Amino acid sequence: MSGKRITFFNVVAILSVSFMYMAVGSLLAPALNAIAESFPDSPFTTVQLVMTSSYLTIALFSLVSGALASKFSRKAIAEVGLLIYGVSALVGANLGDLTLLIVDRFIMGAGCGLLLPQATAIIVDLFDGQKRERMLGFSTGVANFGALLGSLVGGYFAAIDWSLNFYGFAITLVIFIIVLFGVPKMPVGKGGSIGENVADDGAAAAGESLGAASAESVTASTPRSSKGMPSFLIVLAIAMFFVQVYGLTTPTNMAKYYLTVLHGPAELLGVTMAAMTFFAFVAGFVLVYVRKLFRSYTPVVACLLTGCGFVLLSQATSWEMALASNVLIGFANGVLMPCIFVKNAELVSPAQRNMSTAVITCGMYLGEFVCPYLQQFGNFVMGDSSQAAMFLFFGIAAFAITVLVLGCIVFFNRRKATRA
Repeated sequence: MSGKRITFFNVVAILSVSFMYMAVGSLLAPALNAIAESFPDSPFTTVQLVMTSSYLTIALFSLVSGALASKFSRKAIAEVGLLIYGVSALVGANLGDLTLLIVDRFIMGAGCGLLLPQATAIIVDLFDGQKRERMLGFSTGVANFGALLGSLVGGYFAAIDWSLNFYGFAITLVIFIIVLFGVPKMPVGKGGSIGENVADDGAAAAGESLGAASAESVTASTPRSSKGMPSFLIVLAIAMFFVQVYGLTTPTNMAKYYLTVLHGPAELLGVTMAAMTFFAFVAGFVLVYVRKLFRSYTPVVACLLTGCGFVLLSQATSWEMALASNVLIGFANGVLMPCIFVKNAELVSPAQRNMSTAVITCGMYLGEFVCPYLQQFGNFVMGDSSQAAMFLFFGIAAFAITVLVLGCIVFFNRRKATRA
């Protein structure tokens, strides 16, 4: 990549891949009831597989994507993933059998699994330091915008015909064209970070147009051996697992909680639910400011906000309290996700990024698949089947995680200071 410039269109193309991160579920979720009505003889738990089945193949093929990146270009893998996802979505829109629909979703998950690790890995390879941190923040912002748009459009489509929700996934074919012409060619199996070769009139201009500002540089770690993956990677994968669990718990429960417990005005349900996604979107674009303010303690602050959000939600007596809790949870989620990818970029060598990014993405979608079972576990521990009790469990657990994260950061900061 040396000597090549990154234009604004290149940046748009790179970020467009991230659009599908959250839209994977948000576009289809509003259609589940309509799908259930089309197959009245099937239990709703089977209908739910139309949505959740893809998470398994996303997790599996995220690892496949990481392995393939040592032999094929990241751009090529992303393009293949987009084609599989888009074409299989068009097929699903025309299926009239629930079993075939679930199988089709498995195939869609395979394409998505090939695609998503490359969304982050391309950014990590092409950018360095502040630019990398900024782009990872933008990537999270774009992903959450995709979720927000997916929810709005998905609800509109579901009210007409659920097949339109599958046609909506055909946006991936448009993204395929953008990626084909917009993402720069990349070497195979190498992390080609271009650092200072990024054009000021490309990435910098894009940063200005998206409201970016200067922040402290990410201090790159000493390159590590490519022979083995760092043990800390499993910690990052587990962290991403829980970030996704916490990020999915509120959206999957808010509608029922809002209408049956809080008795909030129906016309404001959408606003309350969208608050989480919107502030996660905002967090991605102000990440550089947040990290500049809190430095290495940024994850601690985000975990603390998550705990406060869930405890507040468990005690909510009005829609305003629910709205405030969603703001806290959404903002924290939007900060934590790119922080994990930034830390991954610091910990591993360029040769290790293929698999490390895939492992973290795998953890993310395993979190989505397991989330309903952890919610049931929370109710079991609390001895109460109510949603409020489950929210309180997640809040208390978040506070415990906050203390654990704080202890780890203090320990590693002291060890670093001792070595210095």
